[in-house]
Amino acid sequence: PQTPGLKKLTETYIPLLFLINHLMERPSHKEYELVRDENTQIKENEIRVKANRRRFPYVAYIVKVLKEGKHKSVSLIGSGQAINILLSTIKLLRTRVAGVHSSVELEVGQRVLKFEPREDYKDKLEPITKTRSRISMRAEVSLEKLDSIANSGGYLPPVDKADLIKPEEFLDIIKDYQERTPRDREGEDRPPRRNRGR
Repeated sequence: PQTPGLKKLTETYIPLLFLINHLMERPSHKEYELVRDENTQIKENEIRVKANRRRFPYVAYIVKVLKEGKHKSVSLIGSGQAINILLSTIKLLRTRVAGVHSSVELEVGQRVLKFEPREDYKDKLEPITKTRSRISMRAEVSLEKLDSIANSGGYLPPVDKADLIKPEEFLDIIKDYQERTPRDREGEDRPPRRNRGR
């Protein structure tokens, strides 16, 4: 069963926070385009969770990083709809892999968005900068009881071994996944398209 704290976040706070972000005034998509920062460096033990990705590849990567031993923990961060994927990823990891310590926390920050006029409007419009409140969730997972995790208000201890769901079989599935080439995995990172009724 889902932890009460996680259930409350999923059902109550996250939809409300996502709505607040969604209602932020934005320039017309017809006239402006968002300038994306391509220079953001992501650490090896950090995952930026996306809403259009499956949770299993994230779990497989977490297991790989922690088993290699170069890093004692892995951090995940997601915002908006990606928060649900982050929580689902943590749940899958905790219920299928033994000894996982984890913590989850909501973060509120500011994000500066830059919009440039599209080609047809460059002579008529000026660039626009807007500051947006950004609601995110950060999670940290480890196979050790690290102070940064255990002292968190959102600490989740490991699931009892008796309650794990086929952990040995799951690790074999991860091993098989990691041994395949990226081409063999093509299409597995994205969720399947939903059938649309006519």
